[in-house]
Amino acid sequence: MLGKLTSGCLHLEDLKLSDCNENSDLNIYAANSHLKRLVIEEYYGEDTTIKIYAPSLQMIEFIDCMWRKNYNCIKTLPSLVYANFACFQMNIDVYKGNCNAWAELLGDLHVKHLELCAWFTRPDEDFLNEYDFDERNYWKEKSISLQHLKTIKVNKFMGGITYSTSLSTEEILDGIDKEVQFLAFLLKSSTVLERVIIKITGKCTFVESVGEGVLLFKVAKILLTLPRASPNAKVMIS
Repeated sequence: MLGKLTSGCLHLEDLKLSDCNENSDLNIYAANSHLKRLVIEEYYGEDTTIKIYAPSLQMIEFIDCMWRKNYNCIKTLPSLVYANFACFQMNIDVYKGNCNAWAELLGDLHVKHLELCAWFTRPDEDFLNEYDFDERNYWKEKSISLQHLKTIKVNKFMGGITYSTSLSTEEILDGIDKEVQFLAFLLKSSTVLERVIIKITGKCTFVESVGEGVLLFKVAKILLTLPRASPNAKVMIS
């Protein structure tokens, strides 16, 4: 059915799939269409694969979960200029076979504009516990070139965190070091980068003894002093 839709609708430009083939492989074939934007929204798909053949595709978005075995099909999309990973869960078993899987996923993208979810900056506890993942040093050690990226947007930086009344400002800053290392990886790997947008959003609760304004000022100071491979890169924080 999906194949007939994409091959039969020659003028289709925007396609959104919600929980399609959740228990079987998802194959999207749009060779003869004008498909430019694809949104894949799903909560399932574990132990299944995804394949996309859409030479005209310019924008792709993954919403909610990325549970399928791998997403290597992204590298076969020659016209892609924008990718958005707006997920709160990803398949942790991908890491079992290749510890560089998620870094390579970013390296496979030949896009100019990239939007990322909080998962990359703060993986869930299941992932950290299952693979003894050294999040603090993982991104620090990566040397993958993101040579096409011009715009990066990171959503929900520090998002969803409640800070204990017993924590000092220094302890809180130390706790976000893993997220900072991820941003440092993006900045040092993107040679033609023009703009980084960091959205400090989500339900963050700061204790009165620390002070939200003071804490965010110190966070901004850290982010703005990170080394950049591109001399034209501007960091915007909101």
